Amino acid sequence: MRVGARIATDDSELKDLAYLYVTCDDCGHQGWWSRARLNQAEGKGFRSLQSLGSKFKCRRCVDRGGSGRNVSIRPVLREDAEQVGGGR
Repeated sequence: MRVGARIATDDSELKDLAYLYVTCDDCGHQGWWSRARLNQAEGKGFRSLQSLGSKFKCRRCVDRGGSGRNVSIRPVLREDAEQVGGGR
């Protein structure tokens, strides 16, 4: 049992997100984080895009000897995802 884990609480910036697009600005590798994965991050205590974004690294760049830290995240709000057909 996890004591203190809160999912999608009012104090979380992540609660309104449908998913995140993640892109490495060095190699161009792209991916996305689903709502389920965002829920897991909230359960670990992440409440803002800034705190969560600081944890991202590009695995491809790290494997090639780079820092992997030149990563951009683009949040997609639930309301925006619903307007374009539900998103991910």
